[in-house]
Amino acid sequence: MAAAWMLTEDFLTDILQQWQGVHSGQTFRLLLFKNDYVPVDGTVVGDLVECDFLGYVLQHFDPVDFAAATWTPFVAQMLLTVFVTFTASGSLSTPQTAYGYYVLDEDDNFQWAERWEVPFVFEASSILNIKPALRQRTCRES
Repeated sequence: MAAAWMLTEDFLTDILQQWQGVHSGQTFRLLLFKNDYVPVDGTVVGDLVECDFLGYVLQHFDPVDFAAATWTPFVAQMLLTVFVTFTASGSLSTPQTAYGYYVLDEDDNFQWAERWEVPFVFEASSILNIKPALRQRTCRES
């Protein structure tokens, strides 16, 4: 039998802010993935294939740089306050598609992944600026 549950806005925003407090001061890594994969509960690092286009460098951030949690219908979220930038080399000859990003903590533990609605194609001198988000939904059915 399927189980359904719902969490309140305050509960979810508290969870996000507690996560931020626990991890502030740590160095997290943001990586792009190139395989056509949709992250689900149970996703692990091995499910994602890191981009490797010419000029690609994984990026770092500190969770302290997330803005305070905000609320939209059914979702509590925190957005990074600064852009994270990925740049392809001007001599990139073979385009590569990035479908989203994933985050590892400083001990290489998988934290979360997000697939974009529209993948980004890196071509010569392409620049992608993103503000990663950490989100929690209010309800789930399993």
